[in-house]
Amino acid sequence: MGESSYDENELPLKNKCVWLWTTLATDYDGSVYPCCAHTSFSNAKGYGILNADNNSKQIKKFWNSEYSKEMKKIHVEEGRAPIDICSRCPRKSISFEF
Repeated sequence: MGESSYDENELPLKNKCVWLWTTLATDYDGSVYPCCAHTSFSNAKGYGILNADNNSKQIKKFWNSEYSKEMKKIHVEEGRAPIDICSRCPRKSISFEF
C-alpha cells in the first residue's frame, strides 16, 4: 500500500507553492525539511539535522543551502513535477504566481 490517499491523476502539478520561501519544518530527530510534507513522506531528502549548538546559524545555513536554492530554482522554472516530494503533494490552496 502506498503513502498517498488521493487521486494521483488530480495532483496540482501546475500550482506553485509558497512553502519553499516561507517555511522550514523540523522532525522529531532534529531533521530540517522545506515543508511539513517532507516529514510525512518516507525517504524525502532534508536540509540537514539540527544539533544543540548554534541553532540559529544552522537554520540560516539550511535556508541558504545549495539544495534549498536548487529546489526553489526548479520550482520556479519547471514547476513541481521534477521534485519528487513536490510532485506527490496534493496541496492546492497554498499557491502563488511569480
